[in-house]
Amino acid sequence: MTFAGLHTHNNSYERAFEALCNQLFEQWLLRTYADELISFTVINGAGGDGGIEAYGVTRQQGFIGMQAKWFRNALGPGQIGQIRQSIKTALQVRPQLSRYIICLPRDLQSDKLTKGGRPVTNTEEQRLKAMADNLQVSHPHLQIECWHEHRLLTELQQPGNEGIRKYWFDREIISMGFLQLRFDLARQGWLKERYIPDLHAQGDIQLAINKLLYTPTFRKGAIEQHRYYLSLYRGAKDALLAFINVLDATHALRAPLSSLLHKIDIIVAIDEEQIQRLEHGQFASRVQGPDDLKTAGLRAMIDAMVFPDSCRHTAERASLQLGLLKAHERRLSASLLQHFSCTITGGPGTGKTHGVVHAVAQRLAQGLPAMIVQASSVKATSWANILQSTLGGLHSWTDFEILRALEAMAHTCDIKLAVGSQGHDMAPELTRVLICIDGLDEVRDDLNWLARIGEVASLHQHFPRIVFVFTTRPILLDRPTFLNDKRSESWMLSVTLHEAGDVPLTLLVPPYLSYFKIQYEKTPWILPSFSNALSLKLFCEEYAGQDLATIHHAVTTSLTTLLNHKIERLSREFFEQQPFLWSPADQLIRNILLGMMPLFMQEQHIPHKQLVTAITLIDPSRIDSVSAGKVLDTMCAYGILLREFLSGSNGLLPLDIIYSITYQSYADYFIALHATAEITRQPLKELPASLKFPYNDHAIVHTALILYEDHGIMVGENGYWIDDFDALSLLTLQLHVLRSSSSDKVLGYLPILQEKFLHSQEERALIISDFIKPRLYDHALGLGQHFIHAFMTSFPTPVARNMALYGPNMSEEVRGVFYSAGHLLSVELEPDDRFDGPPLLLAWSLASPDRAYREEARDQLADWAMTNVGQLTALLELFTTCNDPQIQDELARVMEAVTMQLQENA
Repeated sequence: MTFAGLHTHNNSYERAFEALCNQLFEQWLLRTYADELISFTVINGAGGDGGIEAYGVTRQQGFIGMQAKWFRNALGPGQIGQIRQSIKTALQVRPQLSRYIICLPRDLQSDKLTKGGRPVTNTEEQRLKAMADNLQVSHPHLQIECWHEHRLLTELQQPGNEGIRKYWFDREIISMGFLQLRFDLARQGWLKERYIPDLHAQGDIQLAINKLLYTPTFRKGAIEQHRYYLSLYRGAKDALLAFINVLDATHALRAPLSSLLHKIDIIVAIDEEQIQRLEHGQFASRVQGPDDLKTAGLRAMIDAMVFPDSCRHTAERASLQLGLLKAHERRLSASLLQHFSCTITGGPGTGKTHGVVHAVAQRLAQGLPAMIVQASSVKATSWANILQSTLGGLHSWTDFEILRALEAMAHTCDIKLAVGSQGHDMAPELTRVLICIDGLDEVRDDLNWLARIGEVASLHQHFPRIVFVFTTRPILLDRPTFLNDKRSESWMLSVTLHEAGDVPLTLLVPPYLSYFKIQYEKTPWILPSFSNALSLKLFCEEYAGQDLATIHHAVTTSLTTLLNHKIERLSREFFEQQPFLWSPADQLIRNILLGMMPLFMQEQHIPHKQLVTAITLIDPSRIDSVSAGKVLDTMCAYGILLREFLSGSNGLLPLDIIYSITYQSYADYFIALHATAEITRQPLKELPASLKFPYNDHAIVHTALILYEDHGIMVGENGYWIDDFDALSLLTLQLHVLRSSSSDKVLGYLPILQEKFLHSQEERALIISDFIKPRLYDHALGLGQHFIHAFMTSFPTPVARNMALYGPNMSEEVRGVFYSAGHLLSVELEPDDRFDGPPLLLAWSLASPDRAYREEARDQLADWAMTNVGQLTALLELFTTCNDPQIQDELARVMEAVTMQLQENA
């Protein structure tokens, strides 16, 4: 192996050699100095901006620099001069340089004898040594050494560097083009239904990954945060110094204030250092500042003192600054520490896959190494299996070799980033390799995966450039593992997505509707009605190209109902293609899904032949293998099943076809269909085993809704599931069912719900938040006027109402049903709201004893009414008979404010 065979990976030989030397240099630093190594930095890919390509900082030796020179021919005066100039430049920029390493891709001509027995003079080795000796006269502290070809090859042979050797010298396999190809294949396969680039919006996932990768976006924000804290602490120092100067020399406050000033100096020094490290792309150091400044006690002592007018302002300023310090507890040290792993946790349809896939796509588009792994498609018996299965074609590579080769790619990127950063304020960060593992909750071998994640901390010790991101539903984190262990917080970021998703749905809905050409201007109530991103996507598929105002049937945003509609569309299309074999009454597609589900409950990937056999057994007299194949074709076309081809060893001939369910939420729905069939056949009143083992809360919700919509069975009534859940959990399930059911089904249950409304404050809060507010816009139900208003006005007086709701021990703090429920504080009225919707709830909340809250509610109602005078009139007419003088007085103030504003505008 010689450097003549160096793979350039589409770079020049100079750049490729520089990247290789950078990586070998970093590995040598890590191996030689271990915990003594403070940082490693790549300077510039165009010859170095300071006479070096990269440097490391150690606690004992300080700065150690490395310069790579692609000199393939003998070192003449010109080459020696270039090396000398590089060393001089390095010393000018960094006088504290203690060691300088020169890397050359050839062995130097050394001392030897001529044929006549005389020693050869002025050899390359002698010339280089003479240059080094000359420089060390004026710089005796500097150690200069040369890593020539033999030494570099020795470094390549070091344990753990096999992947570097394979990347740079063996057959060129791993490259940016290779990673891009594997990602493109995933996008055409299992990601096809899950990722629409045009509809991406950055949210919490992107923020976490930016932090993990230490991107300029994250670093700029962190610098701003540090500078804010610096100004805060410097202001406090100035105020406290001024205050100390007005105290007597023997005053008891002098000593504790001086101690506090010393702690502030330490914190300021830490912040200044962290800003420098952030600007230079280096990770924040793990320096721990003072934990407790004890400002509260000092402030109380100052506030209790009496000062003359001449120094009262100084004392007040000191007290104010101490209060600011107390209010802004320091969280920066922990927030900037180096992390090398992250878990993204969220429910179905919250955008976990979309977020991480976009991050990978973005990195690859920037020419930076990244990859996405479908957790359920690989066997997690080792990291070698995971990486080989995802990347393909690397069966002779070990996991360590693959990871080291990926790091070699990162070193190549370091040079490109360094060149591109010239003239910028911030130095580039060290490139990290992003490996995203998606869908841990969908795997069967979860114990293997938990073991692999447990190895991440150890992997990072060997591969500091590799970072991992794992996505999962909360179900995996319910078990006691290191994923929810406090000890993992030092190296693992943890992000829990909001129930509505990674990005607020209010930001996603308009672009989604626009992308699918859905007109919604006359039905603005649709905007806040989605529960998550998946329901939004299915809704857009269902109503693509339509004007919602012209649709005569009830428009639904329920995930369960939308999934059902998708199955119905699939069934209709299939029957249109096969009109003579089956009728819609056969419910063929639904029966096939029920027949397939037990297979997918056991295995996530089912071979084509096995699945075809299972389908033919459902109706052997009418379903043959050809029909079964057509059913599978239709399911794949609709994105319900994912079809993948496994290639043979030569990569040409198809070996087999396997199928998996595209979304876990689809699997939950199919499990619910299976469970519903179990319940209705027997009948079975307890929770079916298929929902218990493993416990699947999303499938349980789907089942409860299907039971009510299709069979008129409400869980919690007539003995259904009453032994499996407590009363409050059953009410939560019932409200989820009612929130998603058709209007005619809900109307029949409203009398029972009105009885539950009186049971307890906790149940009222649930009914308001989980049912009333989400369905206020359904005018067929009339929940505002016919449920809430009719119920609240059924009491002759406010006292009678509050007695019925709260009992004789009611206190002022809990008076008013909507105020006490605490669910209207976040209500924001929209210009298109009707009077019997959110404005009606806000009006009833004016019974609150909290004056500040009433003022906020009045302001919202007045702003809304400015463009809805007719709706305000209808609201006022409704409350003329409410028998609550406080509400009527507050609404009169609203009307007065609106009238005055309209007069001014006129």
